Order: sequence, then structure tokens, then C-alpha cells
Amino acid sequence: MESPLTEHERQVLLELEMSLLTGSRNGDAVSARRVLLQARRFALWSLFALVLGAALLTSAFTESLVIAGVGLAIMIASSLTLAHHVQSMIQASRMMKCTPRK
Repeated sequence: MESPLTEHERQVLLELEMSLLTGSRNGDAVSARRVLLQARRFALWSLFALVLGAALLTSAFTESLVIAGVGLAIMIASSLTLAHHVQSMIQASRMMKCTPRK
């Protein structure tokens, strides 16, 4: 049976996750902000690709199932990428809330 993490253990876990995301040893607010901005940029591109894949799927569905399949593949890949970057944004925003500002 697993016991819930204490607040200190949660803080240490968040710092470890941010150090893995940023590649730095200290997960300070600057690194968290950089990760947040980068994840936001990639999330927007993923959202654009998702809309583009949906447009390709709907416009080509009656013409060619191969092109519609490519649109579906673009939608699946971009939605997985979007979910990953949204999760990174959530982790970075949590880290920014936990890190004291200088």
C-alpha cells in the first residue's frame, strides 16, 4: 500500500522533474519560465497541425481515403504532441508557483 507524498517530497519531485526538463541542476523560475514558453509555442504549433489534419481529413474523405488517412495520422500525432506539451506547461507552472522569486 502506497502512502501519500508529503509536501516536501512533492517539492523535491517537482524540482527533479524540472531539472530533467530543463537540463539544469537547479530548477529555478527562469528555467521553468523557459520551459513554459517553449511548451506553449510547441502546443500552438500542435494545435495548428491538428486543425490542418482535420481540414485535410474532411476535405479529402470523399476523394481519396489515402489522403484522408494521412490527415487522420496528422491529427493523431499532433494531438499526442499537444497533450505532451500541455503536461509540460502544467509542470512548469507548478514549478514557477513553488519557486521563490529573486
